[in-house]
Amino acid sequence: MDRTGLVARIAETGNCTKKLADEIVENVINAVTYALNTDGKLQITGFGRFKVTERAARKGINPKTSEQIDIPASKVISFKAGEKLKASIVTTKKASAPAKKVVKKVIKKGKK
Repeated sequence: MDRTGLVARIAETGNCTKKLADEIVENVINAVTYALNTDGKLQITGFGRFKVTERAARKGINPKTSEQIDIPASKVISFKAGEKLKASIVTTKKASAPAKKVVKKVIKKGKK
C-alpha cells in the first residue's frame, strides 16, 4: 500500500473525506519526523518503536575493484514492531474493529 491507498483506507474506515484523511496522514508524518529529529525515538504502544541510531565510520571494499574504501558515519532509522502489530499480522490481514474506532475518534477530534 502506498500513501494514496492509506489515505483512501482512512477516508473509508473513518467516514471522512480524502482531503481530511490526507491532512491526518500528513500530520502523523510530521509528528513522527519531529519526534525522531528532536528525541531520536518514538514509541507507540502496541504499534512499535522508531529509533535513530548512529553508524560509525568504517572501511568497506568496492566489490568491482576489491579496493578498500572509507564509508562515512551516518544515521539510520530502525523500527521494531510492537506486540499488537505482530499479533495482528499473524492472525489477519484486515484492520481490527479497535483500529477502526481509533481512526474514527481521531477524525471526530479533527472536526471540532
